[in-house]
Amino acid sequence: MHEKGEPLERALVDAGIMRLRPVMITLGATVLALFPLALHGGPLWEPLCYSQISGLVVATFITLLLVPVLYSILVLDLKFVKWEGPSKSGKNRMRDKRIIGLTAILAAGFGSFCAGRLHGSPCPEQEQLRVAP
Repeated sequence: MHEKGEPLERALVDAGIMRLRPVMITLGATVLALFPLALHGGPLWEPLCYSQISGLVVATFITLLLVPVLYSILVLDLKFVKWEGPSKSGKNRMRDKRIIGLTAILAAGFGSFCAGRLHGSPCPEQEQLRVAP
C-alpha cells in the first residue's frame, strides 16, 4: 500500500479488511475444534484448551486492532516511519520492514503475557499428575 502512494489511514483500513477474513476463519476453525475437547477433555486437556482459546482471542484482537494502532503511532506521532508516497530507496523500505517486525514482535509478546495472565493459576488436577521424588 505504501508503494502505491495511498494515505496512511486508507492503507490501514485496506490492510485490516484484507486480513480480517483469513484471521477470523483461522480463529473460528480452531475454536470450534477445541471446544469439544475443552468441555470433555479431562484434567489435562481442559485447561490447555481454555488457554489456547483465550490466547487466540487475544492474538486476534492484537492482530486486527493493536498492531495498526501501534503502527499509526509510529508513523504519525513518533515519526519513525516516513509516509510520503511511493518509497524509492530500498534502505528506507528495509528500515520500515524492521520497524513493522519489531511492532509485531512486541504485540505478540504482549498477547502471550495477557493470555498467560488469564489462565495463569495452576489447576487442582496438576497435583495428581506430579511424580513423587
